[in-house]
Amino acid sequence: MADTRGDQALDAIYFDFDGVLVESADLKTEAFITLYTEYGPEVVAEAVRHHKANEGISRLSKITHCHRALLGIELDELALAKLGSRYTALVEEQVVAA
Repeated sequence: MADTRGDQALDAIYFDFDGVLVESADLKTEAFITLYTEYGPEVVAEAVRHHKANEGISRLSKITHCHRALLGIELDELALAKLGSRYTALVEEQVVAA
């Protein structure tokens, strides 16, 4: 196959860790468990059920739903951003460890 890049140098190489290099579905589930552990096992079970049933939906939508439906808490933008960042950090820690 011919090299069509010519003399151009690569600026970046992207690695897809989300289910390609690292199976991240279980890591994301673990992050949801951690986020909701303080609210008890029944809330954890429902949060995990919702997370798994809605795999294609953003984590922020799932967190908003879980807080509203399971805890009766309406999250403001700052609280949602903090929870989203915590979730991301939990997943990233596990991906790096893997």
